[in-house]
Amino acid sequence: MAEAPSGTGRQGGRTDIPQAAAVLTTDRGPDRGAPGRRERPVERELHPYGPAEPADGLVHEGGTPAAPHPHPHPHPATNPRPGRSPRPGTGRHGTAEQSEQSEQSEQSEQENGDAMERTRRYTIESLDTGLRLIQLFLAHDRLTVSEAAALLSVGRSTAHRVLSTLEGRGFAVRDSSGRGYAAGPELVRLGLPAGFGAAARRRLGAVLDEAARRTGETVQSAALVGDQIIVMDGRESPHPVRATLELGRTRPAHATAGGKLLLSSLTEEQVRALYPGEELPGYTSATLTTRSALLAELALVRSRGYAVSRGESVPGLHTVAVPLAGSSRRDRLALVASGPADRGEDGVLLRRAEELRRSVVLLDVT
Repeated sequence: MAEAPSGTGRQGGRTDIPQAAAVLTTDRGPDRGAPGRRERPVERELHPYGPAEPADGLVHEGGTPAAPHPHPHPHPATNPRPGRSPRPGTGRHGTAEQSEQSEQSEQSEQENGDAMERTRRYTIESLDTGLRLIQLFLAHDRLTVSEAAALLSVGRSTAHRVLSTLEGRGFAVRDSSGRGYAAGPELVRLGLPAGFGAAARRRLGAVLDEAARRTGETVQSAALVGDQIIVMDGRESPHPVRATLELGRTRPAHATAGGKLLLSSLTEEQVRALYPGEELPGYTSATLTTRSALLAELALVRSRGYAVSRGESVPGLHTVAVPLAGSSRRDRLALVASGPADRGEDGVLLRRAEELRRSVVLLDVT
């Protein structure tokens, strides 16, 4: 509902005009009580340029209550209140529909403002600053107090207190120089997939041994971290020409079999959040370089239950991946077999996927 002009109000279906009425009804001179003295009609003062309407129901042509103009102007519609633009639909030639649309728009703006105000009201500033500082450690290996203060737009004393608090909880540590901070063990632990633990490595070790024996190729377990996959553990092939096992190495998820398999377990909205742009980086001539192509590939992976990469991250390297373990984002792992292209034709990759699935069954009996 539009804000009533200053000095007006609505009571009992009437448009009360206390300030205007006070001015208009005192226009009788000093002899207010003189007999035979007639009071000038309020309606004529309010409508000096047209027929008077009843004082208790000032209505424009479209049926919208009008705001009084205590001072005459060449045309009321061209002289809105100072600092305000005329509302469409509330002038002399406005319509009821325009007025209703304007009121709905103002109500929507008010609701949005209320929502923002509630968000600000329930925000704990110090906690918000700490969380934003944790986010900075995702993109910076080291932060000084001055750097943190500048990036967060807070004072150095505030940045120092927050960093000290994170340090006390293990989310930040002093670097070797003593002048900066780095991500602490608790923050690193939160960011790591569950498969990095010693117990998980022991449990999955038998599966990797069996998969290497069945496929004859290098096999590895991999986890998804953001838009990258990281090699958790593995076994190398006995062949002279083989894929090299690089523990802890990261690869782009959209260009690897293990990455595409793990991405396929996410919703389309989550994938779009990981890849906000349509263009994706290419690493070889075979890499998927658009988000649309990736989404289509992930739909295919979901339908057939395994993923392949034919030289998409490394030329001449063909890989296949199947689900290994985990029911949540942090627990999910892929079991990947990698080999040279001359031992990785499509038919071979399909058979290799079946061998990997048979190896995963060992988890049910260990």
